[in-house]
Amino acid sequence: MGQSLTGKTDTTPKIGIFWLHYQESNIAIFHKIAFPIEDGSEYGDFIVADNPHYETWENLKEKGILRQSSEYTDIPRGRVLYNRILKHYKVFTGKWITPSIKKLILSEFNLPKKDVIWDLDNHYDDFKRLGL
Repeated sequence: MGQSLTGKTDTTPKIGIFWLHYQESNIAIFHKIAFPIEDGSEYGDFIVADNPHYETWENLKEKGILRQSSEYTDIPRGRVLYNRILKHYKVFTGKWITPSIKKLILSEFNLPKKDVIWDLDNHYDDFKRLGL
């Protein structure tokens, strides 16, 4: 959980996008963009982050954080949304999701376990490797 500027732990649930990275048999969040639902945009019944994976990856390349030859589909990725009608969070991932990865995502986005729906989407199964 992140520290706020006041030094207090931020426990606000977040929406956004993320990539996973496997390193030395450990899984971690490689990069995420996460913010409270109040800062999202309405998209049908959902509140979503406006940050597309592709554009975010390209921005990271422009900043020199990633190799120019890398692609946003190189490592596993996913998205967290909020259903404003049903009052729950939805996490889109690929078939690679495991209980330990779910726990990591819940922690990274401060999500209440009881209010999360996990949704498999083939779109997120398209990745080339597990690490950079």
